[in-house]
Amino acid sequence: MDDNRPKRRKSKDNPYTIFEENGKFYVVFKDGQGDENKVEVNNDVFSLFNDNELHDISQLNEFDRHIEHSEQSEITLHKKTLSDNITLEDIIISKIRNGKLKEMLICLSPLQRERIILFYWERFTCSEIAEIQGCTRQAVSLSIRRARKKLKEEILRRENL
Repeated sequence: MDDNRPKRRKSKDNPYTIFEENGKFYVVFKDGQGDENKVEVNNDVFSLFNDNELHDISQLNEFDRHIEHSEQSEITLHKKTLSDNITLEDIIISKIRNGKLKEMLICLSPLQRERIILFYWERFTCSEIAEIQGCTRQAVSLSIRRARKKLKEEILRRENL
């Protein structure tokens, strides 16, 4: 297989796999007897399957976000509201409100800037960004952490001027 697409998270209900090999597009699935079938499809059909996979990923991520938020107990939420520490997100939100954060993005590399925008403005997950950019989720996560650190340093530098 010479499929250049990144490996995707799949729904357990997704019965097929798609891939490209030697410029041809294929769908692989198991029939009712459990036999694996490989069918060549045209680009339009492949695109429809691809779009369906991306939609599934989006739904899985939305579900994960919902579970993450619903699993927070009242105690956890209460502790968050009582925290004396101002988080980087709080600083960033205040800077956005003041219109200054976009100026500060210039201190980031183009790749970090793109990942920060996708993560915070477009609300993509690290996994979704990794899929878009053809890299690992860990690489995206590390890049976003480093970008946040640079932004924090830039914010502190500007506030101390």
